[in-house]
Amino acid sequence: MKKSIPAIAAAVAVAFSTGCSTVLPVSSHQARAKEDALRVAVFSANAEGKSDALSAAVGRAARMALADKGFRVEETENPDVRVSLGVSHREVNRAGDFVLMEGEVAARATVPSRENRSLGEERFKERGARALGESAALDELSKALEPKVAEWTARTVSADAAGIRAETVVVSYADASARRVPEFKTKFVAAVVGTPGVRSCSLVSESAAPPVAEYRVVYDGGAFPAGLVNEIAVRNPDLNLRPGVPF
Repeated sequence: MKKSIPAIAAAVAVAFSTGCSTVLPVSSHQARAKEDALRVAVFSANAEGKSDALSAAVGRAARMALADKGFRVEETENPDVRVSLGVSHREVNRAGDFVLMEGEVAARATVPSRENRSLGEERFKERGARALGESAALDELSKALEPKVAEWTARTVSADAAGIRAETVVVSYADASARRVPEFKTKFVAAVVGTPGVRSCSLVSESAAPPVAEYRVVYDGGAFPAGLVNEIAVRNPDLNLRPGVPF
């Protein structure tokens, strides 16, 4: 029978206030965690699904807005948050060599790990200043679209809105033999992924001397009031984890 969150929190409190070995066994596997930034990927393309000068500029503006908020902006197919920007433009008027461009951006932000839940959608339509030549006209259109997209992205994407958190969990195998470390890593990932509230767990780095492994865990916000590592330790005593002080 699975323990409720209050029950687990109480067990953790008992473990750390009394040192009760029946709740958290003495272990050589020290574990500690620190908060990690959410990974956000921005996909910006034109109507044909390709990148051009305008879509690249608009995508760059969105990425800069996210980086300024402390997100890890990465080109990955499995991000914590996905921002999709569909960019199109057309020539509105031409007078000699002077061109007037109009553009549109269909923006959407989603959380793939939460059933592709939408954080927001918006459509922007702007006209750039008339400029000499098509390239210059596109530059003017980009100047009109970029701040709109950047402001929307910064306002729409947040950890609170996404409803998920990420932490880096470091496990030190001080008393573990080299032979048992690979087995433990597989067991640890399976145990964490099987913990209610966890969205993903992956090994991101490791070292042999000293034997240490670093895992990235993404979970539902508010799922672990007693602390992620503490709850994993209580739910999985066979891992023999000993939660350490935070970073």
